[in-house]
Amino acid sequence: MREVENIAVDVADNAIDRDLLFEIISSFIYEDDFSIELKMKIIEAKTIYLDRKALLENEENQQQE
Repeated sequence: MREVENIAVDVADNAIDRDLLFEIISSFIYEDDFSIELKMKIIEAKTIYLDRKALLENEENQQQE
């Protein structure tokens, strides 16, 4: 259940796109666990999101100075 909550937050934050969400939902339905490939896609999506967020925060901080 906790995984679903985390995925929902990531979707709301636009860290996970529609295609990846489809893969995640399919995995919930048809598999016992996420495949290694899917886990890597989730990690990559979250990493990209966090990198973008950090860049935006840095830009905002520089503008305030």
